[in-house]
This record gives sequence, structure tokens and C-alpha cells, in this order.
Amino acid sequence: MTMPGHIRVSVRPIESGCSAYLDAINEMVAEGVRALLASESGWAQAVLVDSEVAGVVTLSTDGEIAMYLEQEFQMKGVGSAVLPRTIQKAVNAGLRVNAKARTGSGGAALAQKLGFRMTHERENEQFFVLHE
Repeated sequence: MTMPGHIRVSVRPIESGCSAYLDAINEMVAEGVRALLASESGWAQAVLVDSEVAGVVTLSTDGEIAMYLEQEFQMKGVGSAVLPRTIQKAVNAGLRVNAKARTGSGGAALAQKLGFRMTHERENEQFFVLHE
């Protein structure tokens, strides 16, 4: 999909044992994705902007959606382009969709924009569930 400002956003599956996409993102995030895939408790997709790896989006079997974007790709509409499809996959699978974000972050604002409501807050994180 092409976004305002003419950037092209797409996603590609990340398979267990495939490191090409994960080598391009934050090491701590990549390790979390590898653990999710190894445990077979969810799936992951690389988020590409104009064919460059911008981050990753994951969906766990318990319905938690997580997205990490490199800083230069944040606040540019990338999350708004990717997350609705991920949310729809979770809903279609019958999952109770939930997410968390840092308090005051763009992720928290995006969650609310996409129909999530905050359930509680702990330390510097806000927890959300998809409002049905």
C-alpha cells in the first residue's frame, strides 16, 4: 500500500530460523520475535517501507499484538497502515485482541485511534483491549 508522501508499506512473513529480516532491527526485539516463533505461540511479519526493513509486527496465540518500528519510521502512518490487517486476522481467529504501549507514546494514541480502550496502567505502560 502506498502512503501519503509516496512511501510504500508492505509486510512479509518471518519464518522460524529465518534471520534476514531480524538482523535489520533492534537486537532485543529480534530476540523476542525469535522466542515467539520458536515456541510456536504466534506469528511475525517484517514491516517494510519502500523495501527497507522498518520493523516487525507480531500476533501471539493469546491475542496480543505487538509492533516495533525503528525510530525513523515512527509517526509516519506506518502503524496505521499495518495494524488494521493484523487486528482483522486476530478477530477472524476468534482471539480477544489486546496490546500494550509506553505511556504517552505514539503507540498508545494509535491503539485508541484503532478502537482499543485502555484497561489499566502500570509503571510506564498502558494496557489495551480491542473495544467490541
